[in-house]
Amino acid sequence: MKKQARRTEGLLLKKEVSGEHFLKLHCLSPELGAVICLMRQSSTKRGSDFPDLFDSAELTLEGADGGGLYFVKTYRLLKRRSAIGAQYARLQGAAEFGRLLLANTHQMQVAEPFYDLSVRAFDLLEAGAPTSLVLLKALYLMARDEGYAVRESWFSKLSLAHKQILKPLLFGEIPPEMDAQLDLTVGSLKNDLLRWLEAETDFRASLCKDAG
Repeated sequence: MKKQARRTEGLLLKKEVSGEHFLKLHCLSPELGAVICLMRQSSTKRGSDFPDLFDSAELTLEGADGGGLYFVKTYRLLKRRSAIGAQYARLQGAAEFGRLLLANTHQMQVAEPFYDLSVRAFDLLEAGAPTSLVLLKALYLMARDEGYAVRESWFSKLSLAHKQILKPLLFGEIPPEMDAQLDLTVGSLKNDLLRWLEAETDFRASLCKDAG
């Protein structure tokens, strides 16, 4: 079968060893959505361009017509987000959020906005923004952009106190830090949003329920 090579940007959300010679990379692409591709471990030295979780990279992919599994011909690092791994809770939250993205990309109406929102979320985590709030806001915006009644059905039913807490956080700039009590409250509301997504939409939200 004829093979095609194509270039795309990718956000690396999961990687694993596949056999003796390959890495299996699970990436999010603005054009292709979620893709799985194999990369020979010998094709790049373990240096700055060796794939790492949460990288943004330019990929040249080769695969059979009709999609399916791709092979990585080139991997050029665009941005490394190594600071996410500096704090365990942030790393755990980012990894679980990545799994949720991979599980739900197939149903997104347009891959590029979903991709851009995901990249912004990981950039905020890299910058040290509060994990629970980054994930809550990302999930809320994804649900809104997909046309789900998240404001009318979920946000509107929150208590007045929770609405007053969340409104500036959801619709304004994310603060660089939060006190412990606010972080607990936001984390609880994030889990409540995940339960709503699981019950009221097609999102497979359970992968992220304990993140943050």
